[in-house]
Amino acid sequence: MNCGIFVRDMNVVFERLSGGLESGLRVRLESLKNRLVRLYRNGKVKINHSVVELVLAKHLLEAGYEVDVERCLNGLSCDVYAVRDERILIVEVETGFIPLIV
Repeated sequence: MNCGIFVRDMNVVFERLSGGLESGLRVRLESLKNRLVRLYRNGKVKINHSVVELVLAKHLLEAGYEVDVERCLNGLSCDVYAVRDERILIVEVETGFIPLIV
C-alpha cells in the first residue's frame, strides 16, 4: 500500500474539484478528503472508490447538504451520507464489476 501515491492522487482530485468553490465549502471538502486519506492509511478505502465519494460530496455540498463519507450506521458503513432540511441521502458507491444476472 503506497500512501504517497494515494495522497498525491487525492490532492489532485481535490484541487480540480475545489477550484471556484467558496472557502467554506472548500474547507468542508478538504476535511472529507483528509478523512479518506486517514481511512486509506488504515486499509479501509481504495482510490477509485474515494475519488467517486469526493466527487459526490462536492456536488452535494454545493446543493446545501451536510456531507460525511464512510459513516457508520448501525454497525454498517455507508459511503456517502448527506443531510439537508430533514432529508437524508445515503449513497453506496460501486466501482468494481457487477455481473448481470439474467
